[in-house]
Amino acid sequence: MLYQNSSLNSSMENASEKFCPQIGDSITVPYQATDAIQRATLFAIIINCLMWPTGCVANCFVFITVLRKPQLRTVYNTSVLCLIAADLCVILLAQTSNIVYLVNKFTTGDYSCSLFFIYNLFTWLCHGLSFFTLLFISIERYFAVFHPFWYKESVTKTRIFCAIVTTWIICGALVIILNFMPSIPHSVRTVVMTCLFLPSILSTVVIYLKIFSEIRGNTTQVGPPVHGSPAETQVRKSSKTVGVIIGVQIMSFFPCICLNIVQMLSLVPSVLLIHGIFPFAEAAAFMNAVLDPMIYFWRNKEARGSLGELRHINICMKSKTDVSLSQTENSTVVIQLKDYGSG
Repeated sequence: MLYQNSSLNSSMENASEKFCPQIGDSITVPYQATDAIQRATLFAIIINCLMWPTGCVANCFVFITVLRKPQLRTVYNTSVLCLIAADLCVILLAQTSNIVYLVNKFTTGDYSCSLFFIYNLFTWLCHGLSFFTLLFISIERYFAVFHPFWYKESVTKTRIFCAIVTTWIICGALVIILNFMPSIPHSVRTVVMTCLFLPSILSTVVIYLKIFSEIRGNTTQVGPPVHGSPAETQVRKSSKTVGVIIGVQIMSFFPCICLNIVQMLSLVPSVLLIHGIFPFAEAAAFMNAVLDPMIYFWRNKEARGSLGELRHINICMKSKTDVSLSQTENSTVVIQLKDYGSG
């Protein structure tokens, strides 16, 4: 047997050396609380804590600005809102659990198996939702570009929403099953989930290369038969927006991919790589959920207009509130003067 009971009991005293039978993970890279590692952990915590509120506010603004304007409730924006929902899951679940995990390492000089398990589960789950949502958006843009008339007749907001939610359920079930099977080692689980998510990323890239080639070449008709119509322009612009989002996602996850290759080749000491460098690569991956809503507002004039109207409404409401308070105070002063005069 790999671990005898006596060695298991003694190793349980140190979280960084213990075997975690409840989650099936053998942690082989101890956390050495040196000054350099502790500083790196602290900087990673600060970066994540700065991104967290920014991402939450930006993604919530996308929901508010789209849902408050009927003309923005399109098929394309429905798929975008699904992506924003996945980004919120990344921030609220994956990034939050990552912050707790890092804070625990920094304050205790060690880390617990439970926090590692929760963070690892939410990371795979939420990033998986984001990957597959982008794949569906790419497919939706493909039909909008290459089959505009069929797209207009067959693709609806309800169908897009149901398709994406179904994919979320399947993806979530697979991730949960893999993570709650203690018999599966962590390395095997990582390989299986990578093989599950990697095809979605590659498919997204291939689809969008074809879309960009079509848009730039202008070889087929997009949208209504009138060339240069507003509908055609909108389809092209929204397709380019999704392309920018896909490019940002690939760049955000590129550091993690590179570090995984470095780890497999054993080019850097494991302690420095896992606990000193990798937290910054994870922060870069979380940055994707912060940038997506900003890209959407940057590329969408109607959404910016809705956001500006929302800001104008808030200013007007504040002005009315101030006027009402001023009138109330003046009325109070007048009543007091009358009472004083009558006295």
